[in-house]
Amino acid sequence: MSRKIVSFISLQYKISLLVISSCLMVLIAITVFEYLYISTRINYEAENRLISEVTGKIHSYIQDRDKWGTRESALDFTQKHDFYIRFESGLLNSERRTQQSEGNEHTPGLNPYFHLVDYNGNILSLYDGSPEVKENIIITRSYTSLKIDDEVVGYIRIFEIPSLAEEKSILLEPIIAAMKVGFLTTVLIALGIGIVSGKRITHPLRQLTDIADSLKDGLKGQQITNLDSRDEIGILARALNAMSLELEIKHTEVRNLAIRDGLTGLYNRRFFDEQIRVMISNAHRYNHYLTLVLGDVDHFKQVNDSFSHSIGDRVLKQISNIIQEGVREGDLAARYGGEEIVLVLSESDNAESLIIIERIRKQIESFNWGSIAVGLSVTMSFGLCAQNSPESYDLMIEEADKRLYDAKKMGRNRTSSS
Repeated sequence: MSRKIVSFISLQYKISLLVISSCLMVLIAITVFEYLYISTRINYEAENRLISEVTGKIHSYIQDRDKWGTRESALDFTQKHDFYIRFESGLLNSERRTQQSEGNEHTPGLNPYFHLVDYNGNILSLYDGSPEVKENIIITRSYTSLKIDDEVVGYIRIFEIPSLAEEKSILLEPIIAAMKVGFLTTVLIALGIGIVSGKRITHPLRQLTDIADSLKDGLKGQQITNLDSRDEIGILARALNAMSLELEIKHTEVRNLAIRDGLTGLYNRRFFDEQIRVMISNAHRYNHYLTLVLGDVDHFKQVNDSFSHSIGDRVLKQISNIIQEGVREGDLAARYGGEEIVLVLSESDNAESLIIIERIRKQIESFNWGSIAVGLSVTMSFGLCAQNSPESYDLMIEEADKRLYDAKKMGRNRTSSS
């Protein structure tokens, strides 16, 4: 039993762990996706802001100087706009900008974040901090075109996305905090779902295990209830239910063959011998009455000789039916041998037993035996032995046999008791 409990707990643990792991994997995937999405959006907005700021400065320069695209204009623009020190887009982190600008106050054109060139390839800003302006740089796909009124005025290549300014970083803190709370909340929900799902899945499996164990231990007729699912577990449960019922029916049939007389349907002699001793022991222990009755069909040999053994068998079947209908629940009726039938009436004294047996005897006598064979008439004699707190089966059967002999001697079709 302990091994079954451990196995069940292990199965429930495995299923719960599987559900929890699946939920956490989905949660992690969602969280990573959200983080990447937010990061991408931030980078995208930062790039757009940077491009917009640079394009605006170029636009202002063109309006002020009315010249653009030459080496002179590139040098003039570069000297005018120290992006690294004076760039006020609000995108660069102020602390980092200050720290990096301390040693480069006289280095115009230094910009560690992007390359900027005009439409002729003249460098307007250098990534490596060199103040030299080079001409005809090769524009590749890594450069993004800068347009004013749909006209290309330059190209920019962003090497590093600037971080948000401090005042804008503060706006992200509630989002990050909300993501953390959501992550923890989802973890707790995943744990709850995993535990509940594990129990819901393993409950029918435990029922299936119980039925399988009961079938193995010889218990028949066990059924799984409250399980009407259409999945594989439901199919298996219904199959086990049907198997359990079928085994119960087969078991009952086999047991009846083992304890019942094949002709009369009464209990056989072996089963009677087993039960009578238990009934006598219980009556003796609890100081109850017990009556043992021995009955014999009158002139049964003549019935076989005059009407055939087949008619004799039908007579025994009919008498057995009358006796089974006449005894009470808890009483015992068995074929003792040949045409002899033995009955055990529990908790019945001599007077009560006489009433029951006399009723049965009269029903046998009054039955329409002509329906079985024309001219057939059947009676039966009984001998009773009623004792309070009986001690010996042998003494009771011996006394009942004597009373049966007395009934036969007195003319048959009668009941004799002590």
